[in-house]
Amino acid sequence: MDNRFGFKDLVLTVLLLAILASIWLGMKQAGRQHSTLVAVTQEVGQQSASQARLERMLAEMSETLAEGVPVAAVPGGVATLSASPTADGFVPTAQLPDPFADRSKVQAASDYAGGDWVVDAFPVNVAKITPVIARDLYGSIVQSYVLESLAIRDSDTFSWMPLIARTWKTEPNVEAWQAYVDLRMAVPLTEDEVRQEEGFKKSTDETAKARHLAKRLAEGRRVEDVALENDCPAAVTVTFRLRRGLTFSDGVPLTSADFVFTHDLVAHPLVDAGPWRAGTTDKLKSVVAPDAHTVVFAFNQPYYDAFETAASFNAIPSHFYGPLNEENINRFNAEPGMLLGSGPYKVAAGPTTWSPGQEIVLDRNDRYWGDAPAPERLVFREITSDVARLTAFKNGDVDLFNRAIPEQYVNFKSDSDLVARSQSVEAFRVNDGYGWIAWNQKKNGKPTPFADVRVRRAMTMLIDRQKIIDEPLRGYGMIPSGPFNALSPQFNADVKPLAFDPEAARALLKEAGYEDRNGDGVVESEGGIPLAFKHTYPSSGSFWNGVSLMVKDSMAQGGVKFIPDPLEWSVFSEKVRSSDYDSISMAWGAGIETDIHHAFHSSQIGGGANNFPAYANAELDEIIDRARVTLDEEERMALWRRAHAILNTDQPYTFLYLRKYLMMADGRFKNFRETKVGTNDRTDWYVPTGRQKY
Repeated sequence: MDNRFGFKDLVLTVLLLAILASIWLGMKQAGRQHSTLVAVTQEVGQQSASQARLERMLAEMSETLAEGVPVAAVPGGVATLSASPTADGFVPTAQLPDPFADRSKVQAASDYAGGDWVVDAFPVNVAKITPVIARDLYGSIVQSYVLESLAIRDSDTFSWMPLIARTWKTEPNVEAWQAYVDLRMAVPLTEDEVRQEEGFKKSTDETAKARHLAKRLAEGRRVEDVALENDCPAAVTVTFRLRRGLTFSDGVPLTSADFVFTHDLVAHPLVDAGPWRAGTTDKLKSVVAPDAHTVVFAFNQPYYDAFETAASFNAIPSHFYGPLNEENINRFNAEPGMLLGSGPYKVAAGPTTWSPGQEIVLDRNDRYWGDAPAPERLVFREITSDVARLTAFKNGDVDLFNRAIPEQYVNFKSDSDLVARSQSVEAFRVNDGYGWIAWNQKKNGKPTPFADVRVRRAMTMLIDRQKIIDEPLRGYGMIPSGPFNALSPQFNADVKPLAFDPEAARALLKEAGYEDRNGDGVVESEGGIPLAFKHTYPSSGSFWNGVSLMVKDSMAQGGVKFIPDPLEWSVFSEKVRSSDYDSISMAWGAGIETDIHHAFHSSQIGGGANNFPAYANAELDEIIDRARVTLDEEERMALWRRAHAILNTDQPYTFLYLRKYLMMADGRFKNFRETKVGTNDRTDWYVPTGRQKY
């Protein structure tokens, strides 16, 4: 065989080396071009952000000058608003925080870059993302990146920041409102007025109508009815001036008329928006737009949360969702994925393209008026299995693992490789609620043993709540003393949780007439009836099962027979609705300022309302009623703190635990930090160029 290396072989080798060299040079050149392109893109992004800030500042200065508000020169030649209040009562814009301050700061960082995605996973199947008719938390999360409100709270200070609004004023008119109400309440109710009431008109039973008429005439006028009369002055008005030049993501201008439309949409009886009406439009007398950039909210009663109610209104585009006729409303109610707004993101494939079961993809809104967020895309996937969701996070298929349960978080912390490439937050948040046990004081119309405050206090003292914190919650929790979060101004720091003390609990039970009379280890009433009851709770998940078994063991130390009664959710819900239970476990959410009327006011007993333990305290009722109409914040907080003390004394609930918020995120995100609501928003995160994944 001839193995000599000939001229032909030499030529082929040279050609091959030339091709390889050419490929190498091409790759190097492409790399340089890519680096240059990234640098140019980054520079353009920073210039665009600076230009957006400058345009916004100039627009606001122009608007202010047009309205005759004084300006003053400051070093550097830049004009700003004077610190003195405006003549017409509006807050000077210069005194309001910049909603993009955090984003502006990071955009100046040397390694800042726009781009990349944030991929999240929802633990449920999202049913709807359409505004107003979407009722679950996760649909609301998606909406928050597409829709915008008039103002938002700072996640560190809780102060209000202007968003679509640039300034506002609040005008209490309680004295005039009260004078009108007092005058009208003194006028006897007539039969003709009762016959015009909706409840009377809807009834077809003449006997029922007669009962309704007699009952209402005996009751007399109601404040809530008087407040709705056309001649009744508004108790509070909140007026917002809007930024100019804003558009929705489809390019249509945003005006004050869109906020009027939002109100009309929520208030319309055919729109499937019951929960929204209960918290917003039922308190509003009117929402009007005197001009294209002014919107006025008038409240029909004094209401402590008037400003937040108005400021939280989203701009829902009337041109896209209207008109409000029956045919269009029926279509709207049936549409799960109809979402368009003025926010920093838009539905990637179009505002009507999403359907349940699909992942939700949002792209940056290139028409956004504010500082553009760094992430180019937000993706929300549905992974309902906790195990699968954690696996997806470990594998890098999702970037976030929100609301981890303590067991998952402990597993995460034990994986050194995962911890090294991730970051996490474990924090008590002001918006985190609490788990509780409610002691039903009236069942089948008759008082139960829990109607005695001594028995309720003994129940709490027989539950080793610290053990619940230490074991099922793995230390990631605390014992609450009442319904208000410790980070809320409503919280009464002088109120301490009742201690776990079986001996003191037995003494209280004995005082209430319960002691072990036959030596069987269970305390009985004077009539020989054992203190034994079923504890009803949802059967899904292992947490409540474990807690109930722990409570059963600790109750035995006080001679109380606690019988766990886990039920499937639909059966559990019916038991709760009909008050057919002895005690139940659930949890409530919370906020910066929480209205506890729905849970503890005696008017909310029965009829499917939320005062589950049928708890009534006249002093607490009066305090709640006063707090809800007290506009002075300092005075109102003193009332809430007194309510906190009463509830800790009365123990209608055993306030079981407050759980820490546990979250993990991919380590490539920068400016990821803890705040009083958990973390700062993902729109303020960024990924340096060399670490971008998508």
